[in-house]
Amino acid sequence: MADTKRPISPLTQAQIYVLHRLASGTKYEICGEFRRARECRMYRGASDDVRCRSTPVLFRLGLVELVNPSQRPLPGSYYQVKLSATGSDLLRSIERD
Repeated sequence: MADTKRPISPLTQAQIYVLHRLASGTKYEICGEFRRARECRMYRGASDDVRCRSTPVLFRLGLVELVNPSQRPLPGSYYQVKLSATGSDLLRSIERD
């Protein structure tokens, strides 16, 4: 039987950087319609979020997933993401090379 999985396209440096940041514990959130995302940063006790264009692409590739997948995502609301098993395997293989 032929492998029906789609091959993962080469990742950009920014996407690899986001994977490393997720692995180190940085908090990322994706919008309910899965088109926008942000990196949650704190500066002097206040939120200083930065837009992250790589996270929706990584979500579509299956490298990140929702922390609480049982929730029904609502447009306009943000949901925390985490590194998926596929994403952590890919990150380990990148670090070995």
